[in-house]
Amino acid sequence: MTTWKFWKKPVKQKFREAVYAPLQKLPPEEQKEIYNQFVYESGRVVFEMGFWFNDNKRSSHVDASNVLCPVLNIAGTDDRIVNPSVVRKIHKKYHPVSTYKEFENHGHWLISEPGWPDITNYINKWLNQNLKKDSGS
Repeated sequence: MTTWKFWKKPVKQKFREAVYAPLQKLPPEEQKEIYNQFVYESGRVVFEMGFWFNDNKRSSHVDASNVLCPVLNIAGTDDRIVNPSVVRKIHKKYHPVSTYKEFENHGHWLISEPGWPDITNYINKWLNQNLKKDSGS
Protein backbone atom coordinates (compact mmCIF):
# COMPACT_ATOMS: atom_id res chain seq x y z
CA MET A 1 0.00 0.00 0.00
CA THR A 2 3.01 2.29 0.00
CA THR A 3 3.49 2.10 -3.75
CA TRP A 4 1.72 4.74 -5.85
CA LYS A 5 -1.22 3.30 -7.79
CA PHE A 6 -1.09 0.00 -5.87
CA TRP A 7 -4.87 -0.12 -6.34
CA LYS A 8 -4.46 -0.75 -10.06
CA LYS A 9 -2.97 -4.23 -9.66
CA PRO A 10 -3.22 -7.34 -7.46
CA VAL A 11 -1.31 -7.02 -4.17
CA LYS A 12 0.16 -9.51 -1.73
CA GLN A 13 1.82 -8.87 1.60
CA LYS A 14 5.48 -9.67 1.88
CA PHE A 15 6.34 -12.33 4.47
CA ARG A 16 7.96 -9.81 6.84
CA GLU A 17 4.81 -7.64 6.64
CA ALA A 18 2.58 -10.63 7.41
CA VAL A 19 4.75 -11.58 10.39
CA TYR A 20 4.61 -8.02 11.72
CA ALA A 21 0.87 -7.56 11.33
CA PRO A 22 -1.65 -10.41 10.98
CA LEU A 23 0.60 -13.29 12.03
CA GLN A 24 2.55 -11.66 14.88
CA LYS A 25 1.15 -13.88 17.66
CA LEU A 26 1.77 -17.20 15.91
CA PRO A 27 4.80 -19.45 16.37
CA PRO A 28 7.35 -19.00 13.52
CA GLU A 29 6.63 -22.39 11.90
CA GLU A 30 2.91 -21.57 11.72
CA GLN A 31 3.62 -18.09 10.34
CA LYS A 32 5.40 -19.61 7.35
CA GLU A 33 2.76 -22.31 6.86
CA ILE A 34 -0.10 -19.82 6.87
CA TYR A 35 1.77 -17.24 4.79
CA ASN A 36 2.34 -19.88 2.10
CA GLN A 37 -1.44 -20.01 1.70
CA PHE A 38 -1.77 -16.24 1.14
CA VAL A 39 -2.94 -15.24 -2.32
CA TYR A 40 -2.99 -11.98 -4.24
CA GLU A 41 -5.80 -9.60 -3.35
CA SER A 42 -7.47 -6.94 -5.42
CA GLY A 43 -5.55 -3.70 -4.99
CA ARG A 44 -8.78 -1.85 -5.65
CA VAL A 45 -10.61 -3.60 -2.82
CA VAL A 46 -7.69 -2.97 -0.47
CA PHE A 47 -7.86 0.72 -1.41
CA GLU A 48 -11.64 0.92 -0.99
CA MET A 49 -11.51 -0.64 2.47
CA GLY A 50 -8.30 0.92 3.78
CA PHE A 51 -8.73 4.38 2.26
CA TRP A 52 -12.53 4.58 2.38
CA PHE A 53 -12.31 8.32 3.08
CA ASN A 54 -10.79 8.80 -0.41
CA ASP A 55 -13.27 6.50 -2.16
CA ASN A 56 -15.80 8.87 -3.72
CA LYS A 57 -17.89 5.90 -4.89
CA ARG A 58 -18.32 4.81 -1.23
CA SER A 59 -17.84 1.20 -2.27
CA SER A 60 -17.49 -0.10 1.29
CA HIS A 61 -20.30 2.02 2.76
CA VAL A 62 -23.02 0.16 4.65
CA ASP A 63 -26.25 1.78 5.77
CA ALA A 64 -26.40 0.52 9.36
CA SER A 65 -30.14 1.14 9.58
CA ASN A 66 -30.62 -1.71 7.09
CA VAL A 67 -28.72 -4.21 9.25
CA LEU A 68 -31.27 -5.92 11.45
CA CYS A 69 -29.58 -9.26 12.18
CA PRO A 70 -27.27 -9.83 15.14
CA VAL A 71 -23.69 -8.67 14.52
CA LEU A 72 -20.63 -9.88 16.42
CA ASN A 73 -17.59 -7.59 16.48
CA ILE A 74 -14.43 -9.15 17.89
CA ALA A 75 -11.00 -7.65 18.36
CA GLY A 76 -7.60 -8.62 19.67
CA THR A 77 -6.06 -6.08 22.02
CA ASP A 78 -2.73 -6.37 20.19
CA ASP A 79 -4.07 -6.25 16.62
CA ARG A 80 -1.68 -4.26 14.41
CA ILE A 81 -4.06 -4.07 11.44
CA VAL A 82 -7.45 -3.19 12.92
CA ASN A 83 -7.08 -1.37 16.20
CA PRO A 84 -9.70 -2.36 18.80
CA SER A 85 -10.87 1.27 18.87
CA VAL A 86 -11.96 0.86 15.23
CA VAL A 87 -13.87 -2.31 16.06
CA ARG A 88 -15.57 -0.50 18.97
CA LYS A 89 -16.68 2.23 16.54
CA ILE A 90 -18.12 -0.41 14.21
CA HIS A 91 -19.90 -1.95 17.19
CA LYS A 92 -21.45 1.41 18.06
CA LYS A 93 -22.51 1.91 14.44
CA TYR A 94 -24.55 -1.30 14.53
CA HIS A 95 -25.95 -0.85 18.04
CA PRO A 96 -28.40 -2.23 19.25
CA VAL A 97 -27.99 -5.42 17.16
CA SER A 98 -24.25 -5.56 17.83
CA THR A 99 -22.15 -7.36 20.43
CA TYR A 100 -18.53 -6.41 21.08
CA LYS A 101 -15.89 -8.72 22.52
CA GLU A 102 -12.22 -7.94 22.95
CA PHE A 103 -9.68 -10.72 23.46
CA GLU A 104 -6.73 -9.82 25.67
CA ASN A 105 -3.22 -10.54 24.31
CA HIS A 106 -4.46 -11.49 20.85
CA GLY A 107 -3.60 -9.99 17.49
CA HIS A 108 -5.34 -10.12 14.13
CA TRP A 109 -5.23 -13.85 13.34
CA LEU A 110 -7.61 -14.78 16.14
CA ILE A 111 -8.67 -18.11 14.63
CA SER A 112 -5.36 -19.86 15.11
CA GLU A 113 -3.34 -17.90 17.63
CA PRO A 114 -2.43 -19.67 20.86
CA GLY A 115 -5.60 -19.64 22.94
CA TRP A 116 -7.89 -19.83 19.90
CA PRO A 117 -10.24 -22.42 21.52
CA ASP A 118 -11.42 -19.77 23.99
CA ILE A 119 -12.27 -17.51 21.07
CA THR A 120 -14.09 -20.17 19.08
CA ASN A 121 -16.01 -21.25 22.20
CA TYR A 122 -17.12 -17.64 22.73
CA ILE A 123 -18.20 -17.33 19.08
CA ASN A 124 -20.03 -20.67 19.20
CA LYS A 125 -21.90 -19.65 22.36
CA TRP A 126 -22.77 -16.26 20.81
CA LEU A 127 -24.01 -17.92 17.62
CA ASN A 128 -26.19 -20.38 19.52
CA GLN A 129 -27.71 -17.61 21.65
CA ASN A 130 -28.35 -15.36 18.69
CA LEU A 131 -29.68 -18.06 16.37
CA LYS A 132 -32.31 -18.82 18.99
CA LYS A 133 -33.22 -15.12 19.26
CA ASP A 134 -33.33 -14.71 15.48
CA SER A 135 -35.56 -17.77 14.98
CA GLY A 136 -37.93 -16.60 17.70
CA SER A 137 -37.39 -19.58 20.04
